Amino acid sequence: MVGMVGAARHRTRVGCLLTVVALAGCTTHGAATAGAKPTAPAPPPVTASAPAPAASPDPVPGQALAADVVAAEVTLRATPDGAPVVTLANPTAERMPLVLLVTDRSGDWLQVQAALRPNGARRWVQAADVVVRSTPYRILVELGEHRLTVRRGTEPVLEAPVAIGTPDNPTPTGSFYIDAAVSTNPDGPYGARELSVAGFSQTITSGAGGGQIAIHGTNAPSLIGQSASHGCVRMLNADVIKLFNLVPVGTPVDIVV
Repeated sequence: MVGMVGAARHRTRVGCLLTVVALAGCTTHGAATAGAKPTAPAPPPVTASAPAPAASPDPVPGQALAADVVAAEVTLRATPDGAPVVTLANPTAERMPLVLLVTDRSGDWLQVQAALRPNGARRWVQAADVVVRSTPYRILVELGEHRLTVRRGTEPVLEAPVAIGTPDNPTPTGSFYIDAAVSTNPDGPYGARELSVAGFSQTITSGAGGGQIAIHGTNAPSLIGQSASHGCVRMLNADVIKLFNLVPVGTPVDIVV
């Protein structure tokens, strides 16, 4: 993600609400246990940025479309040229480039998904406010299998075991996307990498970020394969580094039962 290194130091959350008490799916320090009460760890140091998106100047048919906002702010509307719903700043409050997921088009308007509640809501933006690019990848998280798979088209290119949310704080299901990514302290509770997912916990709604989830590494690898988080999807550090290096920001994420 372009410009992430310096900007990431100002983040108050990347899916896991890094500096607030109510962590929406993140681990506690050390050997976190299922159902453990969330704590408030210090923000992890940022050591590198996510790779720049593999931009495609001509969107490829059949591939997902990400929209990099180029305006200083963008207004999301209920319908094309309809009533404003919300205006988002670019960069974001965490000083990250604002990225949306394109789901449809009508003339000079794009239907998009943003990192906002309610999960899965679609809004409309002017096409002139964004640059659209293709992403060939799609992430699938199967909660029942505790498994994450990345596909390029129909071909699996990465498969890894994961930890997911507990019954009390389950990982939300639905169609989302990666809206930001940072490289963090591999010995910290978020592991070596963290990819923010534009989806929100149904049980944790307070604090900065409002319960946004993430896919991230862990310093408690023994919990991989269990239902042990507060909603986030945890991976082994080696696996989350591969994911971070593979998929650009804007990649769709489907979380299914």
